[in-house]
Amino acid sequence: MRLNLSKIVTFYKTDIGVYVRDSLSIKLMQFCKSISVQDKTIVASGASCFYLDALKQYSNRFALQLYHSTHADLNVGQGHFIECNREYWPYRAENVDGVIMLHDLEFAENPEVYLREAWRVLKGEGRLLLVIPNRSGGWARQDNTPFGQGHPYSMEQIRKILATAHFQIDTIDKALFFPPYEPKTSVARLYRRWIERLDGLFCMNSGVFVIEASKRIYAPTNGLKEFTAQSARNIMMNKGKVEAAGRSHKSPSSRVLD
Repeated sequence: MRLNLSKIVTFYKTDIGVYVRDSLSIKLMQFCKSISVQDKTIVASGASCFYLDALKQYSNRFALQLYHSTHADLNVGQGHFIECNREYWPYRAENVDGVIMLHDLEFAENPEVYLREAWRVLKGEGRLLLVIPNRSGGWARQDNTPFGQGHPYSMEQIRKILATAHFQIDTIDKALFFPPYEPKTSVARLYRRWIERLDGLFCMNSGVFVIEASKRIYAPTNGLKEFTAQSARNIMMNKGKVEAAGRSHKSPSSRVLD
């Protein structure tokens, strides 16, 4: 399903859109500040343009990626647009400190390939931030918000797709605990504000997942088990025991010279 930015523009002009932007801006700013690199390069999906004020102040170089030419008519400032293919990003390998995907992955036709391209451009200590509609949440079931479009994910699906793309989940956060409608009373609006600040205290479900992940610096080969330091020690210890046992049964005259 293709992302329609014009509808998202309309959504963020509504009261509920302002609530969403205020709630998610805090998460995005925390992510940018958590990247300890002083001279940061951050790449974000085109729909992140509604969070520019929150993102630009925490990065030295910030680029918005657009995947369709029709998206380029958004007036959010000069020098921030890069039009490209989801599967081919115009960056060298290990050249980016952070990648933000918002209103993005749920619209990708090949999410595994898309995430692998993010893996390629990220530095070894680079970070990925995903904001993805919760498949069992109320926001994914309402067409009046951008989170009700595209393909929502369950937590298990997210884990699998990130593992396939060689990402490791660092933190799992949640947001948008209030139902996707504008409260009618001031008491309900106050309740919505506080429940979001308390990260959905006593609420079992959320509208979106906010996931931070880092790239695995190794690329597992199909058919091979992961080789860890512990397995290496076990192999070396067993090898040493076998060699010691062999030497104990040999006579000095039977030694083989290399």
